[in-house]
Amino acid sequence: MVTSIAIIMIYPAYLLVTLPMLVQRLRGNWHGAGKGRLSLGRFGLPVNLLAVLWGTAMTINLMWPRAAVYNASGPRHWYLRWGAVLFVGVVALGGFSYYWLVQQHRTGVLAEHQAPAQEA
Repeated sequence: MVTSIAIIMIYPAYLLVTLPMLVQRLRGNWHGAGKGRLSLGRFGLPVNLLAVLWGTAMTINLMWPRAAVYNASGPRHWYLRWGAVLFVGVVALGGFSYYWLVQQHRTGVLAEHQAPAQEA
């Protein structure tokens, strides 16, 4: 069960990168790769959309409470079968709660880490 949950947690981490990127692309704020960097050009948005759909589908598929995966042998316990859903839910709820109640007011970039302003 621990291994299954560890594999599941890879996909939400993947979504924490691809989903905000998709949102920025849809809002028109995505400026793409800089000069000399890899760019997918006009295929960037469809590939990004597929990445988000794939990550979401795999997260749901892997944490679906199947007895064959999470409680293959008896005795059957509900918390083993639903363990992946419970774990991901508790981690997500805890993380979001911490952000909204504590960390939201501490965000920003330190002055020594800011990139120098570029002239247009």
